[in-house]
Amino acid sequence: MITASTHKNYCFMDVPYLPDGRQVYLYKQNNRHMKRFLIHISIAALAFCLLYSCKPEELKPVGDPFDKAELMVGTWDVTKVTQVDVDATLKGYPLYARELDITNVFPNNSYTDVSITLNSDQSFALVKGNAFVNWPVSGTWELNHPDHPSKLYLVSQFDTLSLNFSSFSDLMMSPAKLVVSETKKQKVDEEYIEVIYYNYEISKP
Repeated sequence: MITASTHKNYCFMDVPYLPDGRQVYLYKQNNRHMKRFLIHISIAALAFCLLYSCKPEELKPVGDPFDKAELMVGTWDVTKVTQVDVDATLKGYPLYARELDITNVFPNNSYTDVSITLNSDQSFALVKGNAFVNWPVSGTWELNHPDHPSKLYLVSQFDTLSLNFSSFSDLMMSPAKLVVSETKKQKVDEEYIEVIYYNYEISKP
């Protein structure tokens, strides 16, 4: 027979002996107190989770930032020039129909003759050789943004040439490499649209 005795918050129930002689006790805690305790614990846990999940995570910088303007200083040599047809690119034409390597298309006027020296005092000097490049030969240079530049400006007395950057991933390599782009526009229906741009692959030791 099972008998029961009570003690404040617990109820002790005697059950039959196990085969090895040990007696089993079942403990029943007062349901009302236990439910209230569990509700309080659940609410506290939920509040903690919500508070922690809403806390913004701080992103730590990876490595030390580098001065892009400082790394630009030096003599850059043109290694390759690609002509890109903007309209063909927008229409999804095959690669051979939208891009053309013109580095040595004129044997006596190779673009590899071109080099530009960017000095630390923000002055620059251009060597054209025999290449068909309509760039200013001297003046000052600057980046459109010190930390996240997208353009290089070559400023002369009469004009400013704007060259676009495609990536800085190889700027810290040896040799350093960059791709700068020059865009040619054409007037169509009273507005100028981009028709061709030239990608200049440049490098410096």
